[in-house]
Amino acid sequence: MDAGSEQFDTVLTFVSSGSGKIQFDKIISPVSDAMSAEVDTLQIQTDDASSTMSDLQRVLAAGALVAIALTAVLAASLAREISGSMNQFARMA
Repeated sequence: MDAGSEQFDTVLTFVSSGSGKIQFDKIISPVSDAMSAEVDTLQIQTDDASSTMSDLQRVLAAGALVAIALTAVLAASLAREISGSMNQFARMA
């Protein structure tokens, strides 16, 4: 059927027969299936990203605690070294 070349009755018969809908459904079915598969894939990727984000937050928190502990140990060691040197200096004077 071409636009403007068919009689209205022919068009009405075609539309009422439902063959246009059947053809449209044949076209849209693979698209709908592809969309469904894509949504499933995106959901899996979102779940993986959420899991990875949780792991990253735990690693960053643990790393921060380790850095704080090492800083405290190094500060205490440096303070001891400085105070030992100051005591030696005081004894010499």
